[in-house]
Amino acid sequence: KDGEVITARILTCPLLDQDSESLLSIGVIEDITERTRVLKELKESRRQLQQREDLFQTFMNNSPLVAFMKDETGRYVYINRPWEEAFGKKSAEVMGKATQEIWPPESALQLMESDEAALASTEAIQFVLSLTDPAGRPIHLWVCKFSLTDPDGNRYVGGVALDITKQKEDEKALKES
Repeated sequence: KDGEVITARILTCPLLDQDSESLLSIGVIEDITERTRVLKELKESRRQLQQREDLFQTFMNNSPLVAFMKDETGRYVYINRPWEEAFGKKSAEVMGKATQEIWPPESALQLMESDEAALASTEAIQFVLSLTDPAGRPIHLWVCKFSLTDPDGNRYVGGVALDITKQKEDEKALKES
């Protein structure tokens, strides 16, 4: 190609006579320069995407906030390590499960109602939730929930929460003294 170096795939096949002696070889040379370039770019894009995913996971797992995402039907699609630690459930136990499969009934109802409110809003919503966690302990959370839509039009509820149980208990003790 005009002195340009290319990447090629060469296929050859011998043509044999009746005694299996080679008469000649037939070959095809295919220019795969563009395919090789595209595959190299794809590999680099995947590497960069994995690096960003790893960085995001490190950030989320070292945040003091519990974080989660649920699909539009209320099934968990993401939780971070602080969520696992706060509520005593591993990601494998939670992924794909609905809110009511994880939380006690009254708490699940509160969470589902706030999920619906977040999906209906065009802005993030913030509130304090007092509920019972999956282990049966009373907790108080400052919560921020928001809706997300992926490129395919699927909707999600994302959120972060901060455990304020200690502050609430301190406020109560102060009022009672």
